[in-house]
Amino acid sequence: MQITGFLFWIVVMPVSSVAVLAQVDFPTQLVSGSNWVNAGLGGIAIALIGLIGWLLKLWVSERKESIEQQSKSTERLMQVMDKSNEVIGGNTRAIEAVCRQSEGMAGKVDEMRDRLLRRPCMADEK
Repeated sequence: MQITGFLFWIVVMPVSSVAVLAQVDFPTQLVSGSNWVNAGLGGIAIALIGLIGWLLKLWVSERKESIEQQSKSTERLMQVMDKSNEVIGGNTRAIEAVCRQSEGMAGKVDEMRDRLLRRPCMADEK
């Protein structure tokens, strides 16, 4: 893409500006009394139009390839995001299960603590 823009500014702009300046200087004819020069400038204009068309064709094809690559990248990104969401969902369920188990364990530990506190101290007996 950079080369096509470079070609445009190096080739198209100077030649087209010369043709415009020639028309300003000689509004009735590009160069007075020289049909060969007029034909040459006409040929250059046609060549420039062809060059511009070719450059546009290159630009459109590059743009199309870029859009296709972006759509493929987007599709892969969506697949990765879906898999990541599945993993995150599984981790969330695992954390919830651990949380439920720890709540049950906390109750059992409190119950065991109460049992141990109700028992008499064995050290006092001796």
